[in-house]
Amino acid sequence: MRTIDAKLRGKGPSQAKDWTRTLSYWRTFAADSFDERARLDVAACVRRISSTIPAWREAICGDAAAASGLVLRLGAPPRICARVDTAMTVLLNTAFENAGAALVLSYALRRMPLDPHERARLAISWLAHNRRRHAGRSMTARKPNREDRG
Repeated sequence: MRTIDAKLRGKGPSQAKDWTRTLSYWRTFAADSFDERARLDVAACVRRISSTIPAWREAICGDAAAASGLVLRLGAPPRICARVDTAMTVLLNTAFENAGAALVLSYALRRMPLDPHERARLAISWLAHNRRRHAGRSMTARKPNREDRG
């Protein structure tokens, strides 16, 4: 697995540090590409967004349900524009830790005007992200089965 930072090396320092580049991460990188630094980049990008619309303000502040609502209201956009990039990046920021947001991200990716193979790769990566997160939790919170009871 290559991280986002490794993929940006060689692109030049001005491009790698450009926060607006982060707006395209949701449609470029699979879930397992996001290391801690990339997640911090996404969070920093989202902090630069402002709005007077309550739903947007809630989503920007990390409300996964609000972020999901923004993206679901987009429907299936005919093209990628600033509004789509912004809404998807706000959702991405919540999807790292919220299973519902990751599921909505996967669903929304399947409706985006992207190359079909790329769209499938990205959408599946967020389903796998949820699976990995759930598997990690279930191993520590496993209920005893009949054999464990004696």
